[in-house]
Amino acid sequence: DEFSVQNTFAGSKSISYYAVWDGHGSNGKVVAEMAKKRLTEILEYKLTPGGQKSQKLTPDEIKAALKQSFEAADAEVCNSGVDCSRSGTTSTVALVWRNKLYVAAAGDSRAVLGVVDHTDPSGNLRAEPVSIDHRPSRP
Repeated sequence: DEFSVQNTFAGSKSISYYAVWDGHGSNGKVVAEMAKKRLTEILEYKLTPGGQKSQKLTPDEIKAALKQSFEAADAEVCNSGVDCSRSGTTSTVALVWRNKLYVAAAGDSRAVLGVVDHTDPSGNLRAEPVSIDHRPSRP
């Protein structure tokens, strides 16, 4: 299993990156390590077009960068020579961009957001799902 916490991402203090990978199978640890490295690098590259700070990307461009990064990292890991026939990893990424949350996930790792429950007098947090499990029955 792997994780990443970067409060400054893609050269910007207004972008934060949080991610987890849950490897499974005999090569799950290696697959999770590779996915962490490549997904993070690819996404950072896509968010800094031409090496420039990425403040001017639209929400649709950010979503596209997340999707393309997942697809590219998956292809690289699967074509790396590591036997992925019975191994893999889930990936869940939360990107905070100028106070807006973007979440992307592959597999059945979940992202939840702790929200103050105003109906609870003690002010406890409740878990609010922000991702949907990716499963064979729900691709």
